[in-house]
Amino acid sequence: MYEKWEICDVVLEGITYEAQATLESMCYNILGTLNADDIWDLFESLASYQWKCECASEAFVNPSPPPYDFHAQSPCARSI
Repeated sequence: MYEKWEICDVVLEGITYEAQATLESMCYNILGTLNADDIWDLFESLASYQWKCECASEAFVNPSPPPYDFHAQSPCARSI
């Protein structure tokens, strides 16, 4: 099992320069001074935000139709 700081270090070393610059600007250029718990919290909040955006985007592009109760709408059900 890896320590939290090891995972954060690997992620920070593996991201692109542009992604690192974005993270730096989000953290007011103090990313290098954050501890592992703070960086982990940042990663979790970014992942949560990304997940919410993807879910909202998918719902907007591929909205599921409202449920339709065929039995309640059937003329045969009313006549029985």
